[in-house]
Amino acid sequence: MCISLISLARQMHTTNHDITSTIDHLYRQSSRQLFATLVRLLGDFDLAEEALHEAFRAAIEKWPTQGIPANPVRRNLFVRRQ
Repeated sequence: MCISLISLARQMHTTNHDITSTIDHLYRQSSRQLFATLVRLLGDFDLAEEALHEAFRAAIEKWPTQGIPANPVRRNLFVRRQ
């Protein structure tokens, strides 16, 4: 489902609204999995929650100018691990 939304957003001239909708969808669909992965990697619930919110904040700031990455869930996790 996420892939089809991303493909659709790329086919259109993406607007901030399109990107915001995609991020909202990804948050609803993937945030629990990302959070669980971050807790496992970081070993700290508070730090994992902070990293999760920081990843989505970064997406909101960067995706309108840089575009939506090919695999946004993986990209968010990778960026937060650095």
